[in-house]
Amino acid sequence: MRGKLTVVVLLALALAGCGRPAPAGPSDPALGFVRHDNAVSAPTTDGGYARPGAGIQHLLTVDQCAVGVGVFENGYRDVGANWLGDTDCTRFSLPVNKPPTAGDRLPSQGGWDGSGLAAHGAVALNDGSVIGVDSSVQRLAPDGSVTTLADLHLPWHKPSDETGDSGRANSVVQSGDRLVIGGGQTVGGHSAALMWTSTDGGHTLAPVDLPQAEGNYVGPMASSDNTIVASASAAGGGRLTTWRSTDGGQSWQQHEIPGVPGTTSITKVLRTEHGWLIVGSDENRPFLANSPDGVAWTKADTAALGSGMILDATGGKDEDIVLVGASGRCGVVWTTSTGGSWQRGDLGCDDAPQAVTTLADGRVIAVGVKDVWVRA
Repeated sequence: MRGKLTVVVLLALALAGCGRPAPAGPSDPALGFVRHDNAVSAPTTDGGYARPGAGIQHLLTVDQCAVGVGVFENGYRDVGANWLGDTDCTRFSLPVNKPPTAGDRLPSQGGWDGSGLAAHGAVALNDGSVIGVDSSVQRLAPDGSVTTLADLHLPWHKPSDETGDSGRANSVVQSGDRLVIGGGQTVGGHSAALMWTSTDGGHTLAPVDLPQAEGNYVGPMASSDNTIVASASAAGGGRLTTWRSTDGGQSWQQHEIPGVPGTTSITKVLRTEHGWLIVGSDENRPFLANSPDGVAWTKADTAALGSGMILDATGGKDEDIVLVGASGRCGVVWTTSTGGSWQRGDLGCDDAPQAVTTLADGRVIAVGVKDVWVRA
C-alpha cells in the first residue's frame, strides 16, 4: 500500500482548513464500480434475509483474488465461514461442503458448523494462509482446512447472562515474523484493553503490557515494518485512545485524540505514504483522523462526505483512499481524487458493501451480503 496514497496530507489539510463543499456530482454515480448482482453465496440456510453482521465482514487479498471471512447463520447459531473468490474475482462462494439446507438444527443433527474461521479480525500471510482471531487464534490454510492454534483464555459471555464476564480479540497484524493481536476483556464490570504477540505463527502467545483506555478494548490496527498503530474500538469520555509501537508490538505508548463524541466507533486504521489514517463513524456521520507519525492526530472535517456509516476502507492504485459503507439501506462509496477532495458514489439500494480490498492487480473489490462491486 505504501507509495500509493500520496494525497493523504493534502486531503487532510483541505478538509480541515478549507471547508470547501463537495465537488459537483460525477458523471459516473458509482465512481467506476461495476456491480455483479447475486454474486455472493447467501450467509443463511434458506438464502433469505440476513441480519446486519452476517456474511463477509473481512476481505483479504490472497494471491490474485481474495478470501472473505465472516458469519453464516445456520438456523441455530452464528458460525464462522469463509467465501472464496472465483478466477475473475467477481463471485464469492462458500465451500462445497456446505449442505444445501441445514435447517434449525444443531451441527450434530445436520446443521452446518461453518467449517471456517470464526474471526473478528484476520490477516493474510505471504504463504497464502489467513490467520483469524476471536477467542483463539486460527489458521485457514490454502487448501481450505482450519486449524485452531493458541487459546487467548478470555472469559466466555453467556447470552443469557447480561452481566457476565466477556472478552474477544478484535484485530491481528503481522510485523516482521511476529503476529500482534489486540482485543480486551470485561471481568467483574471492569474492562481492560489487551495485546498479545506470537513469534511462532500463533501457536503460542505472550501477553504485552499495555497502557489502559478506560472502559475500552483495542480495535483495529495497521502495521508498517516495526511500527504498529492501534485505535480503541470506540471513543469514550470525549476522546479516542490510540497506541503506537515501534518495536513490533513488544512495547506501546498511549496517545489520545480529544473532542471525539462517545458515539464514535472505529472501523479501520490505514497506513498511508505520509502517515496513518483512522476511519470510523459517529452514528450516521463519517469520522476520519490522520497523523504523520501515529502520535499527533488531526480530525478531518468530514462534512463534504455527507451522511453514512463507513464499514471498511482500503488504499486504491491511483493514489486514492476508498471507503465503503451504507446510508440507510443504500450502498455508498467515497474516494479521494488527485486534487485532494472527496467524491461520493451511489451503489444502489439493493445491497450495501460491508468489506473492501485492493487486489494484487490494482482492482478494488467490495462485497455485500449478496452483491460484488469491482473497480478496474
